[in-house]
Amino acid sequence: METSNTFIKNATIDSPQILMENIKQWLINQQIISSKAQPLVFEAPNTYYGDIGCKKIIADQDFYGKVEFITQKIEIMHTVGWDWGVDFLLPDVVFCPQCKIDLIKGIDPATFYGESSLEQDPDGTKFLQELRDGIALWKSGKNINLQCHNCLTKSPIEKYDYNNSLIFTNFAIIFWNWPELKSEFKNALMVKLGKDALFLDL
Repeated sequence: METSNTFIKNATIDSPQILMENIKQWLINQQIISSKAQPLVFEAPNTYYGDIGCKKIIADQDFYGKVEFITQKIEIMHTVGWDWGVDFLLPDVVFCPQCKIDLIKGIDPATFYGESSLEQDPDGTKFLQELRDGIALWKSGKNINLQCHNCLTKSPIEKYDYNNSLIFTNFAIIFWNWPELKSEFKNALMVKLGKDALFLDL
């Protein structure tokens, strides 16, 4: 299973390409990543392998992985968890931004995935199905609103509170299969990312 150290903006931003170029050049200048993206067919766009300076940022100097920059709309927990074998990662909670109610409280994941037949809240189950469909549409560039079945208010999909079990963003830097990154480097990169930055170690 692949591991990831992921730095993100915990909200969509106006100029993700500009931020990517700034941070990419900062990493290249320190020789942490190579100056050329990898041309391999199976690599994602904007993927770079480590360079000789990468030894400065890792605790274990025996190996390093690759770095992927993402600048389009994604739900990051599905992106970093792509090899878990689940097409829809059930969030832990979904709080409505208006009434603050957890709309999926008591939903049993095994029943939602069809692995058992416990009775479920039909409103919560329906909301999760709409959420699953909405994620794919949101990633394609559409603005998606979901209706709360408690207060009946419609809110953008990214405005619901998932307590970081789902995270909607349009900027991420993923260090795939690296050993532990030194705290000094993580802190410096978080400063470069600025407001609404978040680090995920998965």
